[in-house]
Amino acid sequence: MPLRPDRSLCFLLLLLSGFATTTAATTLTVRGPLTSIWDLQRDGGQAVAGPIAGLRVRLQIPADAPADLGIGAWCSDRHGRWFQSLHERSLAAGEHEITFPFAVDTLSSEPWPDAWRPDLGERIHRSGLLFWTTSDRACRIRLEQVVPLPRPPSGGASQPPRLTDLVGPALNSNGHWQGQTGQRLEWRCRPERWPADPYDNERFQLNLLVGRPDGVTERIAAFLQVPMHLVDRGDDVQDLPDGPPRYVVRYRPRWPGAYELALEVTQADRTRLIALPACQVDGPVWDDYIRVDADDPRFFSTGRDTGASRHFWPIGLNIRSVNDTRSSRNQNFHSRLTPTRGLFAYLAYLERFAAAGGTAAEIWMSSWNLALEWRADWPGYHGLGAYHQGNAAALDRILDRAAELGVRINLVIYNHGMASHRTDREWHDSPFNTALGGMAKESVEFFTHPDALRMQERLRRYIVARYADHPAILGWKLFSEINLTAAKGTVRYGWFVAAVERWRSLDVYGHPCTVHWAGDYKRPDHSICAAPQADYLCIDAYHGRKRGRKGKILAQLISDGILDPDQGLGRYDKPVLVTEFGGSSKGCPEPQLIAEHRSGPWAALISGNAGSPMLWWWEWVDQHGHWQPYTGISRFLAGEDLRSRPDAASFAARLQATDDRGRRLWSGAWVRSGRLLGYCADRQWLRVGGPIDSSDSLEIWVGDRIAAGELVVQWWDPDSGRVIAERSIQHPGGKLTLTGPGCAEHRAFKLWRE
Repeated sequence: MPLRPDRSLCFLLLLLSGFATTTAATTLTVRGPLTSIWDLQRDGGQAVAGPIAGLRVRLQIPADAPADLGIGAWCSDRHGRWFQSLHERSLAAGEHEITFPFAVDTLSSEPWPDAWRPDLGERIHRSGLLFWTTSDRACRIRLEQVVPLPRPPSGGASQPPRLTDLVGPALNSNGHWQGQTGQRLEWRCRPERWPADPYDNERFQLNLLVGRPDGVTERIAAFLQVPMHLVDRGDDVQDLPDGPPRYVVRYRPRWPGAYELALEVTQADRTRLIALPACQVDGPVWDDYIRVDADDPRFFSTGRDTGASRHFWPIGLNIRSVNDTRSSRNQNFHSRLTPTRGLFAYLAYLERFAAAGGTAAEIWMSSWNLALEWRADWPGYHGLGAYHQGNAAALDRILDRAAELGVRINLVIYNHGMASHRTDREWHDSPFNTALGGMAKESVEFFTHPDALRMQERLRRYIVARYADHPAILGWKLFSEINLTAAKGTVRYGWFVAAVERWRSLDVYGHPCTVHWAGDYKRPDHSICAAPQADYLCIDAYHGRKRGRKGKILAQLISDGILDPDQGLGRYDKPVLVTEFGGSSKGCPEPQLIAEHRSGPWAALISGNAGSPMLWWWEWVDQHGHWQPYTGISRFLAGEDLRSRPDAASFAARLQATDDRGRRLWSGAWVRSGRLLGYCADRQWLRVGGPIDSSDSLEIWVGDRIAAGELVVQWWDPDSGRVIAERSIQHPGGKLTLTGPGCAEHRAFKLWRE
């Protein structure tokens, strides 16, 4: 038996002396016991254009060669992913001509378990030969010729496609698949003829047809999955293949009963329908997906399909990516750049955030974070239409852990820089750019070029197939700050409407869709806001101050975002979320940031925002332990429902408040029949933060809307979420004034009818 080369030895390759630099006859020296590597592109001096299907080699072995001299061929992509094919017999003296086909049944992956497939041939970056022997005696080999084999054109299939290695859920005693409502069901299989491009749904498509108990049939797309093992290296993550690729279908049943199933596979214009055993699903009706509330579309709720809708007011933080260089460069924040630990950094963030009371976070699928496609020479990426399996696996685990912790993810599909040549521009690195082999000369063509739209559809299908069944998805945010991209006016509107229609057609679970604008509430496209395709609206609340002007305090900016009579977004009767805030886009002094972080959720609550605003400076929160605001608002809102009822509307009310020092406080309340949730804060503290002298008492004029009767008022510490005082009031009718304990910075209160 010849000594088989190990990939770890290949990394310690022994570069041989005497290698020629042409593909003509070459004499090379092989010496054991280490594996010797010959590189066609480097040592042979030949650049390989296009994909290759293997290597054909002709060589002369001398009479004094070791008896166990072995040969193999290898290829690798630009990320060092290595496949090899080993000749079965040792090389005897004399001339040999050997062909090494690069095929599924001939190539093996080293050192990680993986499997070759035809599309990997498109990504071959280097290839060559390897030799091994246990002898330490030098051997001079005459390499006569090495010829790369061109890949033959793919012909049409003569038979309908077949599937192998089908694995599904557990089977019950009747031979049916067995499932539980709310639990993911998963089927895995492999096509007998592996498609040339396994991500191209136009050439190969696999769907699960699901006949629900209510008679509705749903079509669920499959996706390519390469199992990955993610390793925490302390300052980085290494993602390693952990098994052969397969196609996966995910489905999450919501109703109990019997489900009829079939796999529909289409390849080379031939379709095969494969009947599967029925699936028996037990459990109560389940629906934990976030959607726009059917009765009060200003808010979110869950449980639509159960008939028992539950209000959801997300308490959020923007965790765009693992780190942000602007935060560490900002001297006001005293923060450091978080190590780029990918998945493992996110798991730590989510643990601490959820423990504090947080229930929603925003995450971007950006080139430096969790995107699935980008330029092919960046680690883990393979260009357009071939997806980063390490990032895909990381997002799987992030969503799983978020769901366990009760956190929903506002998932950003595209970030503005990738389609911009101005702001945070990344167009020069975009695989859509013609300079990198794409189809678009200018960034605006990302939104208009037919081939660009076709590739976006491919990614859309993949994302929906892999993640749409997950209840941790709050919604699909198709673009961050779309007004900073190259798309304007009708181009922007047309792209958004068409994209959402496709998301809706693919996503049978009905997650809401949106887009996001930079600046504040005055910046959105009103045509998009009014469009039925925009399920909810996402904006910033930055308020950079110009010289000589004080600018709006954050609390007023958040309130006006809904209530401004001229430009407030409340007119659209849709959920509005502030998904970025914190001073200006470049930050602010830390005392001001502390005040805005603590007051922002309360300003959103009393003005009718659909959820808490999401602070941008997440590293500052995490590294300095600024988690208290999430605890306070979550405790205050426990059991509360802000939605209007059929018999009584809920609305925002502005109140007047002063303290015993004569200071006018910023104040308001969210009013629902028989209940009022209120807040007030010192205006100077809201504006600049810092220490404020405490008052002994405060007065709030509620007005004359409260009918006579017995009332209860509770006074709350907004930071801890604790009741500090409670008393009953016998209200005689007319104008009502509440007198409560004083405060230095802010105070919350509840008023309800006994």
